[in-house]
Amino acid sequence: MEDKQLASAVQKIFLARTRRGRIFKATVFWITLFVMFVVPLGPLVLYYMWRHGNRIAMEDAADRIAPAEQTTAPEQEAAPPAGVAEQV
Repeated sequence: MEDKQLASAVQKIFLARTRRGRIFKATVFWITLFVMFVVPLGPLVLYYMWRHGNRIAMEDAADRIAPAEQTTAPEQEAAPPAGVAEQV
């Protein structure tokens, strides 16, 4: 009798006839979705970073340096030396 009860419980779980079955099916669905679509992207991202990572890092470093050079204080207009009169 216990075998039939166990088989019935397992069947209910896998057929989502109970709250536990619905949770189980939802969990299996999300894990499967993650494994099928997100995990395989890992090698592609690693390959992209391996091929283009140095160029991206160099561009990023250049972007950090360039604004620092551009933000230097603007040169003030040079005043004529003392004792020199303006000529009209």
